[in-house]
Amino acid sequence: MVAIATKNVVIGSFLNVHQAFDGHLSEEEQSPMHGGQSVAFPNDMQESFFRLVDSTFRENIVVAEEHDSWDVSISDRYFTGSGYLRTDVVLQDMKSGTRPSLSFRELMLLGISKHPNDVFYLEHHMLDNSQPMLRALTFVMFAIGMILTAFPTFLTTMIVLSSL
Repeated sequence: MVAIATKNVVIGSFLNVHQAFDGHLSEEEQSPMHGGQSVAFPNDMQESFFRLVDSTFRENIVVAEEHDSWDVSISDRYFTGSGYLRTDVVLQDMKSGTRPSLSFRELMLLGISKHPNDVFYLEHHMLDNSQPMLRALTFVMFAIGMILTAFPTFLTTMIVLSSL
């Protein structure tokens, strides 16, 4: 995937992961302070997702501060009183699409496009965990099939061995 890692492909993959994140976890579960439980979006994937958003946000703040385009009063919105980044608020602003958040969204997506390996890992992990009920059904069907083919094979083997 890295060979075709254009900006648009990476951003599209990230938005797919973001959409799955929104779909599988409720509002409170989307906060890194409350670990949301979801079979389709497990904790290790949530932590990787939060780390990517956190590192991208911090990289973009440094760039914005160097160009004097970062308003310090905005920091109160994105950081808790103890200095932790509120990734749920960052993700919400990236998704909102309101006019004030459009430049923030574009800045974040540009930063995320610089991390194609991380984004593709998250998308692969997300797809690997998708459709848990169908995966379980497939496992059960394979197990039934193995049992059904093992029984006649065992009987045939016993008949052949007893005739020797």
